[in-house]
Parts: sequence; structure tokens; C-alpha cells
Amino acid sequence: MSYPVAYTGDVPVAGAEDLRQVLYWHPALEIAGGGQVRIPLTAPSYSGRFRVVAEGWKADGTPVRAEYTFEVE
Repeated sequence: MSYPVAYTGDVPVAGAEDLRQVLYWHPALEIAGGGQVRIPLTAPSYSGRFRVVAEGWKADGTPVRAEYTFEVE
């Protein structure tokens, strides 16, 4: 068993084409009750529509899910 590893959106080598499809992944992110989290990202070098999905559990075990989309031109 190992601790979950996060991918926090490191941008590839400067000058290389950025074709990432996953911009951020954090399997153990904790947010205080009623709180917010702001995650700055760098979008890839291609245009498209991206989907942000946040899933998890409240302290009492109730599932939580939120989804948001944005476009890069």
C-alpha cells in the first residue's frame, strides 16, 4: 500500500508542445466544511473544452460531486 500520489499540473519542458489531457489530479485533497479551494492551472497548447470534476465524501460519508466546464481558444 502506498500514499496516493498527486499530479499538480506541471507543464512539460519549455518549447515542447503541451498535449496534456489531465491538468490536475489530487486523490487526497481536503477542504474544510463549507470551504473553497482555488487551484491555478496552465491550460495545454491546444484549443478545446475541458471538464473539471470534483468527487469525494463528507465527514459523515455522504458523497459529494461537482462538475464545471471551460473552453480554451
